[in-house]
Amino acid sequence: MALEALEQVCAESRHGRAPKTRALAFALAYLWQNGGGGRWRYDGFWKAATGDPQSFSGWSRFNEVTSFLSGIYHAHGMCRTAEIQSRFDSLYNPDNTPGMCNHYRNDPEMIAKLQDWRDYIGWSLDDELPNAESNVYPKRQGLVVRQQDGKKIVDAMHWGFPWVTKGKRPGTTKKMNTTNIRNLKSPLFRGIINKADNRCLVPFTQFAEPKPKAGREEVWFSVKEREISAFAGIWRPDKDAGNCYAFLTCEPNPLVKPIHPKAMPVILQPDDYDRWLAGDGAEEFQAPFPSQLMGSVSF
Repeated sequence: MALEALEQVCAESRHGRAPKTRALAFALAYLWQNGGGGRWRYDGFWKAATGDPQSFSGWSRFNEVTSFLSGIYHAHGMCRTAEIQSRFDSLYNPDNTPGMCNHYRNDPEMIAKLQDWRDYIGWSLDDELPNAESNVYPKRQGLVVRQQDGKKIVDAMHWGFPWVTKGKRPGTTKKMNTTNIRNLKSPLFRGIINKADNRCLVPFTQFAEPKPKAGREEVWFSVKEREISAFAGIWRPDKDAGNCYAFLTCEPNPLVKPIHPKAMPVILQPDDYDRWLAGDGAEEFQAPFPSQLMGSVSF
């Protein structure tokens, strides 16, 4: 019962901090006093679960709480049992859905046509494109369009914002790489999300979502009658990775939802490109692209 109470707190930490209740304190104390290893695990769980929103928010809180819960499982010798592992996995992914949009494409022939985007989006781009991947994965180089000195340029950047969170043990850290932006108020983005200087377009020809219960098979989505479309991106410099970008996500439309019920990338309408780059409120754009304008295919 005590362990299940912690599991429930862990699951709810996706949506905010837990109240500092006697029930939670009792569950932690009971597990510690009954052979649960070092007290630091339980103190860490308490602080992560009930901590100030300025210190923990959204997935950063959930990752921290789940990390301590994993250590508590281990301390009680239960981390490898099928029942515990199943419950633990369900906390990470209650709907058994894979991570959202961690693969997209810029077909080489389509990349070449970026030179012709003048007719498509109303401006001309540099003659030479920077080196970038045609199959883009997190931590790889992808193309973005951004403004510099009053002009729109094409640049290659690292996909994902690197950041560091606390590790499982005291004094350790864990490196993270955030590629998608759903919570606009997250400390990672709130200082730059509405600044024009940090806005960018992320061109793509197709994006993928893992097909449920189909191994490595993916479902690819594209915008009909468009050779190139664009995600709503933001970028910032990083001292180690160089310039980095990520893009916004939103509720999925009816086409994407059966494959990934949690989210889809924010795809901009061409008429909104200038507004996005100008720094208009990000929340105005955080809506699903019309499904009737999209198509899909499995690979």
